[in-house]
Amino acid sequence: MTRDQGHNYSLAKLTILNFWREISDIDAKHPHSIFGANRNARHRKSALVWNENIRKNVERMQNEYGRWMWRLERTVRNAAVHGESGWRSFWEIEVKAKVAFVVRVLEEDGLVARVGRACLMEIGVRSKWWKKIGKMTEELGVDVLSNLVWLRRMSAIGVAEMGICEDERKRMGKVELERRIQEVGRMRWEEQLQRNEKTRRCAQEKGEMKLEPYMDGQDGAGVRLMMRGDCLPVRMNECVRWKYGKDERRCTYGEEETERHVLFACVLYERLREEWARRWRKERRDEDLVEGVLGFAVAYADLERLVLGSVGKIWKERKRRERKRKIEGKALV
Repeated sequence: MTRDQGHNYSLAKLTILNFWREISDIDAKHPHSIFGANRNARHRKSALVWNENIRKNVERMQNEYGRWMWRLERTVRNAAVHGESGWRSFWEIEVKAKVAFVVRVLEEDGLVARVGRACLMEIGVRSKWWKKIGKMTEELGVDVLSNLVWLRRMSAIGVAEMGICEDERKRMGKVELERRIQEVGRMRWEEQLQRNEKTRRCAQEKGEMKLEPYMDGQDGAGVRLMMRGDCLPVRMNECVRWKYGKDERRCTYGEEETERHVLFACVLYERLREEWARRWRKERRDEDLVEGVLGFAVAYADLERLVLGSVGKIWKERKRRERKRKIEGKALV
């Protein structure tokens, strides 16, 4: 391990330790996040008091953890990592916790519910917490519940006075609200993947945010994820192109460095793709090689392993050449 690699490893390790320390402090475990499958509600109660800064900090650390875990470049889009890993957003965790409390205030008559109603009646939306609840219910599109909050009618009497029908009451039920939160969470994720045709196709083909079987932490899995998110950091990709001058956007062989050139055409990696390309053409005929890398085409397990193994080796060799190129460039300066 080189000194730079050791430094990067220590930095990643420190980041993860800080990540878990903060997660432990706020007790933010959730069945659809990276924190395990404990479904007890006490692990989500802290989300009731999250402010914007806490949620953003936890999301940032989750993103850093995802890049470290899958060995990805910093250019990778967060939405791509979340979609391929099956991680729910902390926005969903926060909204679920707060909306569940609102339903409790509306439907129950215990001490907690009575205190919640009294606070709303006394302070109203001058309270930042209740004001945030009002905005969240608006974002979910549950207008009836939003009106109850803004008008301070969070009680059975308030519901009766507003003439809310049975269908609208069902929409305010806990199960229906959780389904709506998941639906809006997915829509928010899809919006982040509307950048171009490739990312839109990724969202459409996946159908839902779930952990993909190919995600094993190897280089090939990382290449597939970056290809699906249109963020493979080759020099002609818009995610890194701004860093290079017009004459610097070529590979070490002298051709424009695009995804297709590196993975399917560059003679520097011909030996590494030879067996994969031969097997693919034999079994898939004229189907585009890029379909195998993206993984949306149905293929046998051994061919799938061969594809990921080959692109992983190509990308590893490409990174080695980039490091050497950077060192030589510094030496010239």
